[in-house]
Amino acid sequence: MSIFKNERGSVLSIEFLIVAMLLIFLVFGATDYWLLQVKMQQAEHIKNYYLDRIRVEGCLTSSDQAEMISRFQQAGFTVESIDAPTTRILRNIEDPTASEVWLRVDVKLNQKPFLLGSLLGEADHNGLIIKVAGRGLSERVDP
Repeated sequence: MSIFKNERGSVLSIEFLIVAMLLIFLVFGATDYWLLQVKMQQAEHIKNYYLDRIRVEGCLTSSDQAEMISRFQQAGFTVESIDAPTTRILRNIEDPTASEVWLRVDVKLNQKPFLLGSLLGEADHNGLIIKVAGRGLSERVDP
């Protein structure tokens, strides 16, 4: 029974537990941050594609809007709002500011990305909204 009375390793095991917990939190925290960055890049890529479509067409067409919402849903987002010109904006050489088109999309993640936040007691991730926006000059001229 002298095995149970030996306490030399108890301090070492407590130190190991503290260091292991810190390492686990760092690894999961970095992974969660990376996953969020990947999702933000996906949203930016989709936004850039449709901003280029708006530049060519002069406005966001209803078919492009439906396709954009579908692509966001396939990427794991729910579209909250879309702000884009709905009437055609033509290229104006005399006044370039009159030729400006824009696209702003607010999306929510369908899945919670933060496992570490749940472990630390973070209450609500449903309020996380990713906002992507861009501006450009219309390339559309009078037909």
